[in-house]
Amino acid sequence: MLPIGTILKHYKRKDVQQAIVEHVRDREVAARFDEQFGKRPDALQYGEDVLELAKQGATSFHCSEERWRNPLQLAPEMRVHELDALRSGWDLILDVDCKNWEYAKLITHLLVKLLRGFGVSTISVKFSGNKGFHIGVPFEAFPRKLHGKETRLYFPDGPRRIAAYLVHLLGQQFLAMVPEKNERTLAAALGMKPEELSVMECGACGMKRQEARQELVCPKCEERIASEERYAACPKCGKLMVKQQFGIAGCIGCGKREPVKRIAVERILEVDTLLISSRHLYRVPYSLHEKSGLVSVPVAADEVLSFERDAARPEAITTLPQFLTRDAQAEEASSLFVQAFDFTQRRSEPAERRMVEVPATAIGEEHFPPCIQRIAQGLGDGRKRAVFVLINFLRSVGWSMEQVEQYLRRWNERNTPPLRENYLVGQLRFARLKKPMLPPNCENAAYYQSMGIKCAENVCIKCKNPVTYAKRRVRNFGTEEGKRMEKVKGERRTSGKHAAREAVSDGKGPFVEQKSQPL
Repeated sequence: MLPIGTILKHYKRKDVQQAIVEHVRDREVAARFDEQFGKRPDALQYGEDVLELAKQGATSFHCSEERWRNPLQLAPEMRVHELDALRSGWDLILDVDCKNWEYAKLITHLLVKLLRGFGVSTISVKFSGNKGFHIGVPFEAFPRKLHGKETRLYFPDGPRRIAAYLVHLLGQQFLAMVPEKNERTLAAALGMKPEELSVMECGACGMKRQEARQELVCPKCEERIASEERYAACPKCGKLMVKQQFGIAGCIGCGKREPVKRIAVERILEVDTLLISSRHLYRVPYSLHEKSGLVSVPVAADEVLSFERDAARPEAITTLPQFLTRDAQAEEASSLFVQAFDFTQRRSEPAERRMVEVPATAIGEEHFPPCIQRIAQGLGDGRKRAVFVLINFLRSVGWSMEQVEQYLRRWNERNTPPLRENYLVGQLRFARLKKPMLPPNCENAAYYQSMGIKCAENVCIKCKNPVTYAKRRVRNFGTEEGKRMEKVKGERRTSGKHAAREAVSDGKGPFVEQKSQPL
């Protein structure tokens, strides 16, 4: 328990009071009294409110990730639609809480790099007060709408998807930077058992293996019990029970029996998703931590690796930088938001729909669908989404990463304006860490339609994905059917009535840009 003198000395500081009040504006607040919280909902309007609660025994202050039109109207019995009506927005808060201090710093450092790779520049970091960090991206950085729905309504689903996507991308980068390279040494550093850090997956599709189970079975009454023993007496009839194996150690996705053992990096990263739930609270900047006695202090995003806990002692706090500034560039996190939704949607699909059969020979540009041909001519709006589409499309039709990189650089020169070099480099680096995956389906309105590049309906109705179109074109090329189709198209191009329309659909003529619709 913190000494009352330490608590009052810290919260008597006018600059600390002001920093706390400023941060909790339009958020739900709860004061913590050592091991329990005070009344909810609560609010802090003046600096003196902070000191008054401290005099009553409050040790720290916590606030919601969500922003509310009036936090004091919140109630435990409120339904989802009532919370949605009251919510004005939300901030993305990633809670890194690793058992190993050095790992916690490394994970935080890598997450910041990942966010910047998506073009997000308004990133805040703060020490949690004990053994981890909070990473924040303000609501102003996200698009106002996604798939026709207000972004403020995507809580907690939106932040959860983003966290899952970032953890997926983070795994291999983390393993590449830690000195320990196997589960035994990693487990020792985390105080875990080696078997807790390994997982068996299918070598064909990557899904988790379905482990066989072993049970003792009575040959007379067929009683079954789980036991590590090889033999035992049946508890019902007393007969000798024998161990038997049930189920198969095969893949629940594709049925193949190709087990692969890997380190379960996600169990090390410990990016806490519990924080991403409605009305969940996190520690306010400049609040004390009950266990450590340290201050939850903001840290410069570039200085996380060199940060030490001693710098968070109350007497060491001299300057008070802000956590979660609200002056973000509009929609700078749009690409992250859209790609996270697309990725998590694919993860929820059956394995056979997610798997990509990459052709042995790369498919040439002459077989690309009209939507990809239109992207290739350069864009003004939707450039970041186009990067995601192009990388996944090109890899799925057999292009190597070197070919993909060359293609993207040539394409970017035709954009108005071109994307920043560091953004392209970041996206290519992420792609090298992942297996090929299909680009978004043609029906995905967040991409082709809103970017103004959607193919004609008579094209999309036959092919659900741009990759399907390219593969069919190759398959038909050289066949009688393919020659007939090419002949018909050639005749249409020579007629004035169809020339312009066919030139656009084949990507060989001038493209009249359609007006892009906002997300």
